[in-house]
Amino acid sequence: STTPNKFNTKLVQATADNIEAAKAWVNGLSPSGNTDFDKAFTAAFDILDAPTGSGASSTCLTTIVFMTDGVSNGNTGADAVSTVASRNAAHNAYIFTYSLGADADAAI
Repeated sequence: STTPNKFNTKLVQATADNIEAAKAWVNGLSPSGNTDFDKAFTAAFDILDAPTGSGASSTCLTTIVFMTDGVSNGNTGADAVSTVASRNAAHNAYIFTYSLGADADAAI
């Protein structure tokens, strides 16, 4: 989809309950057509940039997990690389990318 699927709209700690919720969320995902890598990374960094309140992100290892089942539509992979390069400087997040399925872009 060109609208990024997000596990949450804010940072969450990796508690046992949140890990189980994340697993259930991932298991509920299904292909829905079109992929916009840049929008996905922009949404992730918007969450990282948002104020968290109540110490939700203190002492956390910042990680972005990007999963796709297709090739980027509407922009190039270079757009996403540019977004990551410019916006990750403030966060030093670890980024894990997974390209899944028969229609996945093997080049990424």
